[in-house]
Amino acid sequence: KADYRSVDAQMLGMIIKKVTGMRVSDYFSKNVWQPVGALTPATWNVDRVGGVEKTFCCFNATARDFARVGQLFVNNGAANIGGPSVISASYLRRMNTPVVTLDYGWGYAAQTWHPFPDTTLLLGLHGQYIYVQPKDHVVVVKLSDLPTSADGISPKIVAVLQQIASSI
Repeated sequence: KADYRSVDAQMLGMIIKKVTGMRVSDYFSKNVWQPVGALTPATWNVDRVGGVEKTFCCFNATARDFARVGQLFVNNGAANIGGPSVISASYLRRMNTPVVTLDYGWGYAAQTWHPFPDTTLLLGLHGQYIYVQPKDHVVVVKLSDLPTSADGISPKIVAVLQQIASSI
């Protein structure tokens, strides 16, 4: 059974570090951030100075650069249409195919949420949203600094993101 648990995302970061021999932030920079053409350096909160990245949360970037990550879902895993893959076709299918229904009745798979059919949502701990409708070539980003006590507000925010996406 698939569930979302923050500890799983943290463990994934630890596995990446062990397998690649690189800090997660360096691996991500080389394999995602640079290929998508991010314009601004991102930061990742750590557990202490010089410590381990909090891969369950706390990745900080501009809305424009987050939109570049969302564009990967529109471009079938490539930063640019016809360009080299950043996300393999098989893993993109896995990310876009809900395997379980979790919070708010949304589908969930491989760190991505699916609040509506043909919609992928990357959701950050403090209200960062990358809302993607690949068929319509739409990416909407919303940045927030919500307290974790704001659980329950996401369906309202996602409904507005859906309205924005459908009006584009």
